[in-house]
Amino acid sequence: MSAPTITRISPTSGPTTGGITVVITGTNLASPSAVTFGGTSAIVNSSSATSISVTAPAHAASVAQVLVTTAAGTTTQAVKFTYVTVAAPVITSLSPTNGPASGGNTVTISGTNLLYTTGVAFGTTPASSFAILSNSQVAAAAPAGAAGDTTVSVTNGTGTSCTVPYTYNGVAAPVVSIVCPTRGPAAGGNTAVISGSVINAVVPPGPIAGGNVSVLVTGPSGTSADSTTYTYCFNNSGMQWAYYVNPDQQPNVPGTSYSSFDPTLLKTQTPTYTNTTTYMTLSADGSVPIHIYGSPGTFASTYFALNQRGYIHALQGGNYTFTSQSADEIVLYWIGSKAYSGWTRADADLEDASSSPTEGELHSFTKELQEGQYYALRIVYANAQLASTEAISVTAPDGTVILGPNSVPNPYIIQYSCDEAEAPPYPPFGQET
Repeated sequence: MSAPTITRISPTSGPTTGGITVVITGTNLASPSAVTFGGTSAIVNSSSATSISVTAPAHAASVAQVLVTTAAGTTTQAVKFTYVTVAAPVITSLSPTNGPASGGNTVTISGTNLLYTTGVAFGTTPASSFAILSNSQVAAAAPAGAAGDTTVSVTNGTGTSCTVPYTYNGVAAPVVSIVCPTRGPAAGGNTAVISGSVINAVVPPGPIAGGNVSVLVTGPSGTSADSTTYTYCFNNSGMQWAYYVNPDQQPNVPGTSYSSFDPTLLKTQTPTYTNTTTYMTLSADGSVPIHIYGSPGTFASTYFALNQRGYIHALQGGNYTFTSQSADEIVLYWIGSKAYSGWTRADADLEDASSSPTEGELHSFTKELQEGQYYALRIVYANAQLASTEAISVTAPDGTVILGPNSVPNPYIIQYSCDEAEAPPYPPFGQET
């Protein structure tokens, strides 16, 4: 009896939640006593001398070695399976968007994060079957359903997509069964999917003080029942900012890119003043006190620092552009988890400092953000002697400037998410890490 060998596995990667079928090909594989992925046992579905079908176990994101053990020994080949963190699926469109009440027709679902789909539902009824075509498409066989409007959703190991409308041929009165998401900024402008009424709605501005409102849909046959609510968040638009006496009281020496400035000193320093803003621009000659972002009071315009923080709610997926120009003395950007905690000068995503490399030059970087996700954003500005200049902008994939010298309240730039969980409030200024 010879020891088992592995020549390949398919697929070679999958979600950290496990649950997908992996086929192992090789020799002497019949009747394995164990199959492990990074030391975690997999469920064996079937086996023969040349192949094994298993269900991958859950595992932390990493590269895991696959081993097969039989009565004759354990494989020694360096065969790896890569566990990846998978975002919840997103549906962007269906084709077709309607079909017979008897079901049986194929519906192509397009979107993102579909590669590891574990289920497709029409309303609450699972699809008769489905096939994963790519990370952006799934083909599903529609089950039978009652004439009228329903929804389609896709599930993977991480979560379930927002629903999109699908119609079983026939005419139904307007129904609002689900609004996704159920919360949003008071400024409106975000998209809400209204299930049961075949609508993707751009949410209008809400009450300044926030609160709950009813969601109604009117059609040829009347108006939906007043039974579904949407919550406008109160006062979470814009960026928080704090003014400090600059902890670095040394002059900025020309040609040094203000190398003596250490932003981490602001983490535990008590600020002089705090407020919020929906725009950012600053220019002063250092000779007189200045107003900052419309603040009622004035501040010294030399040897000061600004700590500015919030979140980007990526209402569009794609590349966002971050810029700074002619910083005097320095502008630092952080995006992602390090913007919430960490934010050292060494790990900044962008540094624009006088003379680095050429004063007046436009500094920029781009970062791909996933639609619907929240990303922490921090911008620190510091000035030493003489003039002060801060000229920054953040631009969405469609060219909209969501933060800059003339930006207004918008659903992209927020202080925290409505549920205070997906994008939690920051610690108080002076108590950061």
